[in-house]
Amino acid sequence: MSARPRTSVVFVGTGDPAELPKSSRRAIETAAALAAWVALPDLTDNRETVRLSGPPASEAWHTALEPHLGRPLVYLAPGVGADDDPGVPIVEALLRGAGYDLQRVGGRGLDVEGLALVGPAGTKWRPDAAKVAWARGLRDRTELDRWVELVQSEYGPSAVPEARPWHTTSWSPVSEIRTPDAFPLTLRIRPTARSEARATERLRDVIETLRGPDGCPWDREQTHESLRPFMLEEAYESVAAIESGDRGALADELGDVLLQVALHAEIARQSDAFAWPDVVEAITTKMIRRHPHVFANEVAQDAAAVMAIWHRLKRTEQNPNNDPLHGLPDALPALAYASELVSRADGAGLHIDLPGDPARTLAASLDGEVNAERIGDALVALAAQTQRNGLDLEMAVRDATRRLRRRIVDSRTTE
Repeated sequence: MSARPRTSVVFVGTGDPAELPKSSRRAIETAAALAAWVALPDLTDNRETVRLSGPPASEAWHTALEPHLGRPLVYLAPGVGADDDPGVPIVEALLRGAGYDLQRVGGRGLDVEGLALVGPAGTKWRPDAAKVAWARGLRDRTELDRWVELVQSEYGPSAVPEARPWHTTSWSPVSEIRTPDAFPLTLRIRPTARSEARATERLRDVIETLRGPDGCPWDREQTHESLRPFMLEEAYESVAAIESGDRGALADELGDVLLQVALHAEIARQSDAFAWPDVVEAITTKMIRRHPHVFANEVAQDAAAVMAIWHRLKRTEQNPNNDPLHGLPDALPALAYASELVSRADGAGLHIDLPGDPARTLAASLDGEVNAERIGDALVALAAQTQRNGLDLEMAVRDATRRLRRRIVDSRTTE
């Protein structure tokens, strides 16, 4: 590595070290990263600053620091303990690797020159509901409320966010933070047994236990093949919950679908086929790849253009022989299968001979002796007609049967 000026980097905080608890003083004394406690306003007035993204991330911070390496730097480490700033060790490692000399500087109110690096809690972030989350450097009530809303949406009502103004060592419930002089502050939220159940990692642990040697006999016996009917059942029940308008029921049914995904991932992990991260990576990369109009430079003006891009990329990725029926699942319901079959044929420019007037054909096939083959052909033609007009016959029939069900129920209640 080329030689760089060995410039001192001073890590600073707020408060008087003599007033800190022993554990914090010991951390300061033993950590070269935390070099001096200097009043924050003394360092930020009229000073050029670089705002580092949060939460701490080595790659992003290295990119932000790269243009300034070789200059005197001051990293603002607020709070009264190393736990308040998980970014300290990352900055320390980055700067040591770049040839910086992290010197210890004692005293308070020190006149330190250099570029100020501030790591705010202001970027998009999704915390893990099974771990302690920290957000530091919150400047005002608006920013605090935004972060409280974020963490509570992940942790749920069982976990209570706490806050600690930088000039104190005690934590308080966020509801007790009422005055402007409490800012800036650090937000903390600790998991509970209930909040941990909201974390995907906890679900994986549960499934691994159920499939383990001391787990559930039924779960241990399941295979990809044996779980097929349950996957279909849970998918249908989720659709029914959507149609009912009951959002609580939908959350419950989607959980059942997720259970099926987690079970299949654990079965595959145990056989060294693939694992949960492979499933997540597959769908994440696919969604990015199939949306070049969002994540790249392609343009799509409407939903029809989006679908054209999707199908084009799908054929390129999965169907090198350009077979229009490649990957068409036989397990689809009959009307959905017919609609997809016609859609693929149309997309490939194939001509299929179908009755021109499916309604008339269907009526004729029911006049006199019922002909199952002609009825089937007429229904396929009806699927083609609805699909070509931007409708979904499967959903149309489902909606019609729901209306019929309501009429039946209503007629029984009025008798």
